[in-house]
Amino acid sequence: MWKGILCVTIASVMFGLTPLGNKYVVMSGMAAECIVVWQLTVMIFLAAVLAKASGQKLKIPVKDAAVLILVGIIGIGGTDYFLNMAYTELQVSSVLMIHFLYPTFVLLVSVLLFHVRFTKLSGTAVLFCIAGLFLVTGLSGNITPAGAFYAAASGIVYGIYVLANDHGNTNRFHLAVKLFYTSIGGVLICGTLMLLGGSFSLPADGRTSLVLFAVVGAGSFLGFYLLTAGVKNVGATTAAFLNMLELIVAVAGGILMYGDAFSAKTGAGFLCILLSVLLITLDGVKK
Repeated sequence: MWKGILCVTIASVMFGLTPLGNKYVVMSGMAAECIVVWQLTVMIFLAAVLAKASGQKLKIPVKDAAVLILVGIIGIGGTDYFLNMAYTELQVSSVLMIHFLYPTFVLLVSVLLFHVRFTKLSGTAVLFCIAGLFLVTGLSGNITPAGAFYAAASGIVYGIYVLANDHGNTNRFHLAVKLFYTSIGGVLICGTLMLLGGSFSLPADGRTSLVLFAVVGAGSFLGFYLLTAGVKNVGATTAAFLNMLELIVAVAGGILMYGDAFSAKTGAGFLCILLSVLLITLDGVKK
C-alpha cells in the first residue's frame, strides 16, 4: 500500500506544478483549450513510447478501446471543459473550493455502490477536507448557479475518472495502454472545442515550448500515470484524498513563483488538508 501512497503523492506534486506551467503559457497568449490539446498530444506520444518499450501492444479489443476513450472524454476532457466554463462564471478560488470536494463524492459513491465501509476516520477526514478547502480558497464573489454547476460537474467527472481506474474490466491492461486511449478521448473533445472556437496556435517562443511540452505535457503524463498506478494499490477513496496535496502544491507554487498572498488562514487550511490526508491514509491502512 505504501507504494501506492508514494505514487499518488508524487502525482499530486506533478498536478500541482502543471497549473503553474499552464499559467505561464496562457500569459504568452495561447488559449486554454489549445494548451490542453498540446498537453494530451504529448501524453499520447509518451504513452505509446512507454507501451512499446514495455513490450505492450496498443491494439486491444474495440469494446475495451471504446470504454477507455469514453473514460478519457468524461474524466479528462470533461474535467478541463467544466473547469474552463466555471472560471468564466466564478472567481478561481471559488471554483477550486467546489471542485476539490470531489474526494467526498468518491467516498460516497464507494460507500453506496462498492460497499466500502464508512468509518469515523473517513468521516473526520471529510470534515477536515471541507474546512481546509474553505480556509485555503473560500467562497468569494458572486456565486452564480451556472458557475456552481460547472465547478461541481468538474469534480464529479474527475471523480468518475478516479473510480473508473479502481473498478472495471479495462484495468487488466498495462497503464501506458490505458493512458494512451484515455488521452485520445480527451483530445477528441478538447480538439473539437478548439477547432470550433478557432483558437489553435503554436507556442510563442522556445521557452514557452519547453514549458508547454516538458512541464505541462510530460508533467501531466507522469501525474496521470502515477495516479492510475496508485489507485490500483490504495483504491479510489484514499487516492482521491491524497490527491488533495495537489492544491497545496499549486497554492504554494503560486506564492513562491508569482507572489500570491499567503496568510495564517491559508496556513491553517494547509494543516487541515494534511490532517484529512493523514486520516484517510490511516483508515486505508487499517482496512
